[in-house]
Amino acid sequence: MNFQEILNYKNIAIQASKNSSEILLKRFSEVSTINKWEKSQNALVTEADIESDDAIISILSKTNNNILSEESLHKEKNSDLTWLIDPLCGTVPFSLGMSHWGTNIALHGKNELLMGLVTLPLSNEYIFAAKGYGVELNGNILNSFSPYKELSRATIALEIDGGDAWKKLIKSELQWISSVGQVNSFSSVSYPIAQLCLGRLGGAVFYGIESVHIAAGAIISEESGMKVSDEKNNPINWNNNLEKHIVIIAWPNIHEQLLDKIAN
Repeated sequence: MNFQEILNYKNIAIQASKNSSEILLKRFSEVSTINKWEKSQNALVTEADIESDDAIISILSKTNNNILSEESLHKEKNSDLTWLIDPLCGTVPFSLGMSHWGTNIALHGKNELLMGLVTLPLSNEYIFAAKGYGVELNGNILNSFSPYKELSRATIALEIDGGDAWKKLIKSELQWISSVGQVNSFSSVSYPIAQLCLGRLGGAVFYGIESVHIAAGAIISEESGMKVSDEKNNPINWNNNLEKHIVIIAWPNIHEQLLDKIAN
């Protein structure tokens, strides 16, 4: 895409995010009375998720692009571009009145991510990146860096979807966390990704994650100078929304150390 196309899509995504943020902030102020249910085991959804999704879709559907959202199904159009949407990333903390939530909007081309937008409505922050064009925080150029050089002193986000997944992984794949300074879990993707890009975390490891949740954060992280890979240092396949077993996003020196510890 050329610069003008990127600018047009950026403006569309930001407008969709603003409409969504207004709804989510209102709903968050009355969260104690919000309706919520499980669409599947350990998959909480609330009225806010659906209303945010509707607000985002109403804007993005004006383009001729395909749309793939966590909360709704949409017919594919004859387009090489696809919007990937998580209208409320961090439903559990949102429903508990905690601050670890946001929204994710990404645009995917034929074989690559083209742009991403992560929004944190509570702090009135959005982070945007387009491939080859760098990263912005609230419209201003964002230059960040790793706060850590050693994994043993780093704070890492670890996101695992539900108790059953924790039970399975803790027996076989989480020995590496003993090599980390601190491990935090936010039940969100947008929140820890934003903290990474703002230079507050050294890395993040996501297990059992779909593209709609992490695509926006992945391209923003890469444009910030971070590495994004699976546990074997392979690039992530963004051409489908199949669950990825593991996605590692971290500043280069921490990413290398995480790969070594996870492999062993």
